[in-house]
Amino acid sequence: AATPPILRVARASRRILIVDDDDAVRATLRDQAEKRGWIVREAASAEGAIAIESGLASFDVVLCDLKMRGMGGIALHDRLLDHRDPALDHFVFITGDLASPGAAEFASRCSRPLVPKPFDFADLFAVVDEVVALGGTIPNTRRFVRDDGRIVYVSTDEEPAA
Repeated sequence: AATPPILRVARASRRILIVDDDDAVRATLRDQAEKRGWIVREAASAEGAIAIESGLASFDVVLCDLKMRGMGGIALHDRLLDHRDPALDHFVFITGDLASPGAAEFASRCSRPLVPKPFDFADLFAVVDEVVALGGTIPNTRRFVRDDGRIVYVSTDEEPAA
């Protein structure tokens, strides 16, 4: 069945910013996002994301890597948090290094979704869609974690679901 035109318009107007210093990762994420109807903008650094004239709040979702050259995703998160910037409500963080002390410490205090690499694109974009569906607000006591290749909710006070 064909999607009604009004739904295609609403879906096509969704804007995502992909912030990652790895060109190949950005290109792959761009391709996957565009296949799902997103309007994509890219930044190769946190500094580049901050410099976007329309502002971070102009995006429905900001998909941001934790570790990048220069200011990383953790520093960007902390800067936005310190300034009480509402754009932070639209962030989904990704990382390939949850085992490092810095990433583990961040994961323990971050209230935004944090999706470990490697991820299944369907799972990642399910998280992205959840952020949009909730208007960017995900309860502070809950975050996403990967468990056996699936994205699950877990309270920061509980162990991951089996």
